[in-house]
Amino acid sequence: MMTVQDSHGSIRRTALLLVIIPFSLAGCSKQRVPSPTSNTSPATSTPRSVEQPSASTANRGDLPQTAVPLSSRSPLEHLASAWAADQTCAECHAEIVSRYASHSMGRSMGPAAIIAHGASVPSANGGTVGSFDADGFRYEVRQDEEQLVHIQTRVGKNDEPVDKIEQPVAYRVGAGDRGQSFLVDHDGFLFMSPITYYPQRGRWALSPGFEVNNSQFNRPVPPSCLFCHANRELHDEGSRNHYKSPTFVGQAIGCQRCHGAAEQHVRFQGGTLPKNASNVSAEIATVDPIVNPAKLSPELREAVCQQCHLSGAVRVLRPGRNWHDYQPGTPLDSVFVTYVPTSSAPDGQEDFVGQVEQMYASRCFQGSDGKMGCISCHDPHSLPAPSQRVEFYRDRCLTCHHNQGCALAEEERADESNNCIACHMPAQRTEVQHAATSNHRVIRARDASRKGRGGTASAVATRRLMLFSLKFSKTSSGEAIGVDEMERNTAMANVMLADDSSGKPEMNTAVESRRALSAWVKTHPDDYDAREALAQVCYQMGEAEAAMEQLTAILRAKPDREFSLVLAAELSSGSNQIGVAATLWHQAVQRNPWMTRYWYQWSVTLARMGNWSACLQSSQRASERFPTSIGARQMLVESLLQLGRKEEAAEEFEKLRAHNPVGFDKLEQWYQDHPRR
Repeated sequence: MMTVQDSHGSIRRTALLLVIIPFSLAGCSKQRVPSPTSNTSPATSTPRSVEQPSASTANRGDLPQTAVPLSSRSPLEHLASAWAADQTCAECHAEIVSRYASHSMGRSMGPAAIIAHGASVPSANGGTVGSFDADGFRYEVRQDEEQLVHIQTRVGKNDEPVDKIEQPVAYRVGAGDRGQSFLVDHDGFLFMSPITYYPQRGRWALSPGFEVNNSQFNRPVPPSCLFCHANRELHDEGSRNHYKSPTFVGQAIGCQRCHGAAEQHVRFQGGTLPKNASNVSAEIATVDPIVNPAKLSPELREAVCQQCHLSGAVRVLRPGRNWHDYQPGTPLDSVFVTYVPTSSAPDGQEDFVGQVEQMYASRCFQGSDGKMGCISCHDPHSLPAPSQRVEFYRDRCLTCHHNQGCALAEEERADESNNCIACHMPAQRTEVQHAATSNHRVIRARDASRKGRGGTASAVATRRLMLFSLKFSKTSSGEAIGVDEMERNTAMANVMLADDSSGKPEMNTAVESRRALSAWVKTHPDDYDAREALAQVCYQMGEAEAAMEQLTAILRAKPDREFSLVLAAELSSGSNQIGVAATLWHQAVQRNPWMTRYWYQWSVTLARMGNWSACLQSSQRASERFPTSIGARQMLVESLLQLGRKEEAAEEFEKLRAHNPVGFDKLEQWYQDHPRR
């Protein structure tokens, strides 16, 4: 899935007297407007685009044009309500709360010192939990009393340790059934650790995505990721990964994510809700305001699960929304819209990655006239014990198929313990993030040729997309979305798609995206996400001046928007406005002092200005904060050489040599040929 990402992955090559060794600095799962690319030439390739509904289609009723009547929504939708403490739920629902605590959602996040499912944590202080080598580093996990520590050590030529980073880990992410990752907290800035535990393999290894782009401890965690892994995070608006204190209101996913804010429910049940108050409608006054998803219409019921389990390929927030604006009992597309691949498979069997898309494509769902849903088969409060799993799901199947017995001979059924899932929902071996692990298409019979078809990120990446609601919904119970906004959302999705591939959108798509976004921001100048997307597509098309016009307007109104700061800094660097670029990169460092790339680019622009004293200071601080950063160390050597401090430069270069980075022969040649050496 690609959700709105705050990644700024590109590094503009700078005209310096040194060879710049790129280093990995990718973002989290993609959410928000994507990162700028380093190519400013007009886009000419990448055949990926989103299928846009025409104006006639949008007005035909294929798009959800009619808002849901109040009776179909949460009774509290128009009444301000606060969340109650989750432990309050246990006062009346103790048995359910107890069962839910063992559910994977009830264990979605927690303190890092508590490791679930399989990781053996020694009780002795300083005990090593696990270790492995990857990408020239040695990774270790150590337990110090109540603190879990992740260690990354650069390994030199003779397997000797060079520089080491020790990071206390703040949070674990994941219940541990398939994997468990970890977050590092730097004064409210959250980053993903490169170390993940995989219980199915019984070992520690690189976190998902790090095997392709090892960003070390520098992968920012945006709110779009935490939305489905944590209960509620308190995001610092405008930042990529900074959070207010306390970072979380409840760590694991809690009751109110599915049942709605409960304060008014507690008051109602306790008799304290003012039933005849003038600001409360008669309907609200006589109805318990809590949401029971099982009693909602099918699409609103499914929206509760789909807030996290509908991955799609791209999710786009609607104007002025944030992820937690979604309230159970309301349409999902009142907050964000989801795009999925169109059909392109020759046999009609699409490689949907997500559980929801697979289920909607199944004969079971289609035969139910859209009434089948997640809770038709899954208990949202508990998981069956392993010994009861086959019987539990067989009973769920027989709820509908009681008149249709198994077609296999009895001895064949016995081979699979009468397990319906073994044949009709075979396991899919995949480590794709957010992928279904069992085939939710509910195939008619076991087919070995399809057993492993769970879809891949690359398969999704090469397809055209369309709105999930257009592709799958059979009714129009969604939120009314005007044609202009639909064009805005589609354009933003296309910008994200371009960033996810080569950074060069197909020209017709780029032109259409620019047109739609330009028209939108003229009437919605405070839609800063859209303005950033417009700046992005202008940048992708080589229109730097138009891009900078948007960014200047954004930063005038919102000077702390990190994405705009970074894109403006890149544009200034590319147009040789070095003084402006240096100021913007410095502001980016101040906004997020834990991003390696910001420090590096700030040092580069100071070097281009010839301000070697300031460059020395910035590269020294960067090398201290990020000791395994090759770029920071190279800038430190360059600064010392330019200032005539040759002996110190030689000492620092030997430290760089000890790191033995990939491509060191080029660094060696650069140093030997340096005119100031």
